[in-house]
Amino acid sequence: MFSLNRKFSIFAILLHIMFVTMAAEELRETKNRIDYLVMILRDFSEAHHLTPRQAHNYLRYHKAMDYMEEFYDVEHTLSPEDTLNSLDIICKRNGGLIE
Repeated sequence: MFSLNRKFSIFAILLHIMFVTMAAEELRETKNRIDYLVMILRDFSEAHHLTPRQAHNYLRYHKAMDYMEEFYDVEHTLSPEDTLNSLDIICKRNGGLIE
């Protein structure tokens, strides 16, 4: 039979393993999101002949970055072209003038 202290030690170890596993999954998810947003930002800047900083400022100002962050789970399953079209639509709806 385990002593009370040993049971708590095993429980603490299991919690630690769960925490590390969850943290690793969250880090992986965050890295995937960042990689995707950087790719889309690069594609948008190239498509509209902007620097990456100009593209980011434009997308942020016209709420397209908010859209990408909110709907990442859907957008990352689409082709980059479809995502760029979505960004163009969002920007135009919010006053963007870039064609």
